[in-house]
Amino acid sequence: MKDHGAVMLTMTLSTRGSDSQCSIEPQPQSEGETLTLAIRPPGETAMSNGTTGGAIVEAQRSGLIQAFTFDSFIAGQANALPHAVALQIARKPADDRTPLYIHGAVGLGKTHLAHAIANAVQASHPDARIACRRSDELVGDVVRAYQHRTFEVFERYYRSLDVLAVDGIQFLDHKERTQEELRYIVIDLVAAGKLVVVTGDLRLKEMQGLDARLISILAAGVSIELVPPDIYTRVAILEQWASAAAMNLPDDVATFIAASCPDDVRLLQGAWNLVTCYAAFYKSPIDLALARSALATIQLPGPEVFIEERSG
Repeated sequence: MKDHGAVMLTMTLSTRGSDSQCSIEPQPQSEGETLTLAIRPPGETAMSNGTTGGAIVEAQRSGLIQAFTFDSFIAGQANALPHAVALQIARKPADDRTPLYIHGAVGLGKTHLAHAIANAVQASHPDARIACRRSDELVGDVVRAYQHRTFEVFERYYRSLDVLAVDGIQFLDHKERTQEELRYIVIDLVAAGKLVVVTGDLRLKEMQGLDARLISILAAGVSIELVPPDIYTRVAILEQWASAAAMNLPDDVATFIAASCPDDVRLLQGAWNLVTCYAAFYKSPIDLALARSALATIQLPGPEVFIEERSG
């Protein structure tokens, strides 16, 4: 049998007075097997289990960010408790304390911690079915399920999961249908002993535009808050990044950068990236003068007062 590669044919069908294109795709086969073709209506894609449906594109992709692990998450003293709780739940995903709700301001590692949990479960349970979804992705799944009338596929997929992480629940504000579906999914997964992790910028009681029943279900689990890391933790984070990049980072430079970015780890990462770009452009080692020059080009909230006292 010849290899048909990625051949795809299209044909135009007339449906209810309008033309629509369907794709005809050769399916994988072994030597000696008959070539089979899958005819898919517009908007539908192949599911990993052989079914079709525009509602979900599983495509052997969980949405999991492999780099976000517990090893790469530096909790520091301020976030030692949330880190410990998350690690404990990851080691025992069927714990009756789920769903887990992780909240905190922007740029403090909520997404990182949620994915670290999912990565830990995957490491210990390689066959676990895991999905990490941003809120907009979940909304998109619900919308496509309605558009293509594949809601049974949507429900079957989400209820088959062992771990579901939904990132940024605040963006479901006034998305009533998606909130309703999420509420049912969480109820069913938790009842089946599965793990649900949800992140948000605010405490649950502060959420506006979210259904009270969904909030109540999430509140029945465990809620942990991430707070801004202290300067010693920020220095440790910078040192980790420098080590991963095999770059020398003097203590005074690490302290200066950390002091300049007191509240947001993403801002800290941006400052570090800028300093390394300057070092590469000028072919210069990283020192305090270079760091000052680099960070002078952007508006930062720091440095903190005690840095000035120490340097004086």
